[in-house]
Amino acid sequence: MESLSSVRQRLADFRARTSALIVPTAGLRLDDGGRLVSEGQTFALSPQARSEIARRASIPSEFFAKCSGDIQAFLFNRLYPETLERTAVGESTQLILLGGPFVWGITDPELASLHGDEVLEAALAARPESIDEAQLEVVDFHHDGDAHIAMVSPAVQTEARVGDIVRAGLDIYHSNIGEFGTQIESYVFRLSCRNGMLIKVCRHSHATPARIRRAATENRDLTRRRVEGMARMAWNELDAKLTAVRLMAEERVDNVAAVIQSVGEKLRFGERLIQQVLNALASDEIGLSGTLWDIACAFSRTGTHSDNLSLRTRRYFQELSGDFVRERIERCPSCGALRRGTMRYLPRR
Repeated sequence: MESLSSVRQRLADFRARTSALIVPTAGLRLDDGGRLVSEGQTFALSPQARSEIARRASIPSEFFAKCSGDIQAFLFNRLYPETLERTAVGESTQLILLGGPFVWGITDPELASLHGDEVLEAALAARPESIDEAQLEVVDFHHDGDAHIAMVSPAVQTEARVGDIVRAGLDIYHSNIGEFGTQIESYVFRLSCRNGMLIKVCRHSHATPARIRRAATENRDLTRRRVEGMARMAWNELDAKLTAVRLMAEERVDNVAAVIQSVGEKLRFGERLIQQVLNALASDEIGLSGTLWDIACAFSRTGTHSDNLSLRTRRYFQELSGDFVRERIERCPSCGALRRGTMRYLPRR
C-alpha cells in the first residue's frame, strides 16, 4: 500500500518533469539510430512513443519494436509520407518531453489532456462526505505515463462471509500522454487475498460516457467535469455493489468449476487460460464456499495476481469479475433502471 499523499507527490513530480513541444506533423522522421528528428532536433523515444510512431505510419507496433534502428528508419521514412497522404491529420503534432530530449508520448495538440494529479483531485472532489480522505488507502498504484490508482475506504466495507472482509472505493486509469480516454470505475478489494474487482458505473445515462474523451484544448474544464461526474457515480454506487457481493456469497452453486468452464468457453478462452482461472479458484486463502462469490473471486484473482498476462488482459479479468457483481444488481443504483434479463454469464436466480 501507498499513502495518498505519496501518490499525489509522485504524480506532481512527474508533471513537473514533463513539457510539451509542438512540431509540424509532416516533418517527422527517424535517423539511422531509430531516434526521432524534427526541425533539426533529435529525440530518444519511449516504448509507447515508438509504438505511436509505428501506428502513424501504419506499421504493426510489435514488429516495429523488434527491428533495428536503421530498419525502423527505412520503414518509417518510406511509409509515413504515404500514410499522411491518405489520412486526415492535423498540421501539428505535440511531443510530450520528459526531462530533456526524450519523447515520452506523442499526441494531438488540439485535444485537452489533464495531468494525473488533476484527475486524482477531480475524483476526490466528487467523493461523498461520509468518506474521509484521510482514511483512503491506495492499494494499487503504478505510473509509467499511464497512471493507475486504486483506493478504498474502511468506511465502505462489508463481510461477504465470516472473516471475508471486502472494502470498496474507486479505480482510476488515466493516460498522461493521451493514449486512451480516462476510465473511472467502482473498485472492490478483498483483504484476505488482495484481489481487486473493477465494476463499471451506470451505462443507462448519456450524461457521462463510458470513457472520458478529451475535449478541445480551450475547454479543459469540460474534461474535468466529466471526470467528476463519472467519479461521483462510482462513489455513490458502492453500497449497492457491496450489497450484491453479500447476495452472491449466499447463492449456492452446484458445481463452481463447471460454471467457470462454461463462462470461459462462452468467452472463447483457450484451455490453458481456463485452467489458470481454475487454479486461481483452488488457491483461495479462505477456502471455497460453493457460491457465486467463489466464481467472481477466481476471475478477480486471475486478473490481480497473474504476472504472465498483459496489463490489458489483467484489467479485463478484473472487469469480468465486476460484471458478475453487476449481474446481481437488479436496479441500477444511479438511474434506477431495472436490470432484469441482462444476465450474460451466471445462472439465473
